Amino acid sequence: MNSFLVGLFIRDKNVQTAFNVYITNLCVVNIGYVLQHFPITLFNEWTPSVYKAKEFCVLQRTLSRTFGALIVQSHFLIAMNRLWAITSPVTYRNYHQLHSVLRPALVCLILWIWVILVSGIPGIVFDVWRPHTVAEAIRCFPGSVNPLYWQRTTQLVVNDIPILITLLIYPYICYRTWKDLKVRPANVGPQPPTLRTGDETTTAPAQAKRPVDHGQLAEPSQRQKRAARIGQQFFTLSLLVLNVAVLQLPTQVFHTLLTFGLSSFGSPMVRVVTVLYSLTSVLDPIMFLVSIKTFRHAARTYFC
Repeated sequence: MNSFLVGLFIRDKNVQTAFNVYITNLCVVNIGYVLQHFPITLFNEWTPSVYKAKEFCVLQRTLSRTFGALIVQSHFLIAMNRLWAITSPVTYRNYHQLHSVLRPALVCLILWIWVILVSGIPGIVFDVWRPHTVAEAIRCFPGSVNPLYWQRTTQLVVNDIPILITLLIYPYICYRTWKDLKVRPANVGPQPPTLRTGDETTTAPAQAKRPVDHGQLAEPSQRQKRAARIGQQFFTLSLLVLNVAVLQLPTQVFHTLLTFGLSSFGSPMVRVVTVLYSLTSVLDPIMFLVSIKTFRHAARTYFC
């Protein structure tokens, strides 16, 4: 499904919007996570008789750590994009008006570089310095074996804080969305009726003008389109926050406990959080296909 959304973005120009760049970026991250996580993990777990070279173990931990962080950061990027669009729509439109696809693509590229520099490359360096143990020749250790200060710092900065911010800004976005969707009277109304009394023509007293709300569009059709757009954006963000709260938050809480020595990989929660985190990559494209009109219309056109 992730590949399907990426294909729709490539082939359909109507899907190539600024916001959909961030969605496509997350789909690419999900594809990378699925392609590296399941084959390498299954090979590591199911082949104890096969010798595991040090390079293989370093590759497994690096890819798992990097793509796991990219999933969190990509969700965080979408949440911040929605926050920007709702709180400052004028600057948001002006920023994306010129080169609407290139600018978000540059932001996504910077995100990848940031995660690789902070989480990927230092982990490789620490892993290479560490000697390859006899136990890892049978089965690579799935967790990080790097210095604790680095593990804890990256866990908090790259994974925990973005999830916390995503969850905390949601109530504020709910408030702003409710405020924007409130129906306020517009400064446009019918002209006062003309009354004819005998040979004299008089005009009925005009009603006092209602307060002007510059944040509300006067035309009902424009107001409805604006309300529909805001509602769609809020629906997409709500599904994303639900995904983060249900699937990602328990996983990152468990890994935080691991890095601070409050849990172990022998815990039965390992399998639970692994399944939860894997479901993120499965549910993301379904969520976006349901909530984003351009993807939904392109998919309908593709099949029909």
